[in-house]
Amino acid sequence: MGTENETPPSSTATSAPATVSALRPSRRWLQFRLRTLLVLLTLFGLTFGLVFAASRRQREAEMRAITVLGATGYASSSHDAYYPPLSSKPAEKKAGETPDRVLASVDIPQWLKSVPGVAADGIFGRVFRLDIGHHDKISRFTPEEKSSLGVLHSLWSLSIDGFILDRDDVERLATPSRLTHLFLTGCTFDPGAFEPMGQLKHLYWLDLNGSSVKDDDLQTLAGLRNLQVLNLSHTEITDQGLEHLHQLPSLRRLELSGSRVTDEGIDRLRETLPNMQLLDD
Repeated sequence: MGTENETPPSSTATSAPATVSALRPSRRWLQFRLRTLLVLLTLFGLTFGLVFAASRRQREAEMRAITVLGATGYASSSHDAYYPPLSSKPAEKKAGETPDRVLASVDIPQWLKSVPGVAADGIFGRVFRLDIGHHDKISRFTPEEKSSLGVLHSLWSLSIDGFILDRDDVERLATPSRLTHLFLTGCTFDPGAFEPMGQLKHLYWLDLNGSSVKDDDLQTLAGLRNLQVLNLSHTEITDQGLEHLHQLPSLRRLELSGSRVTDEGIDRLRETLPNMQLLDD
């Protein structure tokens, strides 16, 4: 019969189309992955570009602020710093000059530290320490200087020597959320200016040596639960002011030399804070 002479279909002929069709999904998947990679790389590049530009603008703003404020010293997380030598003769700033201690790179992304030029140029660096003072006469901050203080968002250490501070000044000092060390030596506070000091919740060290701080001003420190070091040397603080310090459980060091406190007031404070170290020489 005619049906008996028919040749069965070749296995080779049927497998070829199957092989081609089996390869097509793999190619499409490869193309899809390449497109996804390109899209991700593009998004990463755009994001990095925006971050880089924002960091550069912030860095430039901080450098302008330092100039406006007439800073006598500063340090940043990109390892550039300037501190004048301990002498009466002013010294010129040297490029790349750093203080004796190693500066913490808190704002430079870890993976960027090894990229040549990025860390060194200070693009991602932020000013974390600033010293202002040593002026010939006691002065107030100008409106431009007040605005410049608001630019320095990454400060954790700020030193102001010999300024007259009003309430607006102290409120601006309370703006940097990282501020842990504040030195206001020789500063004069206008009436009511000290009150915003209680907003510095992260404050660890407060130096008021030679300032005009009064007994009643210290009650605003009661909310500073992290305060461990307080310098009230050469102030008008009396035993009445010490009563407000009983509410500082973390206080470990208190300097009172040249103040008006008595041994009786100190003894009462020691009963509440037995681990406190007192410097009263």
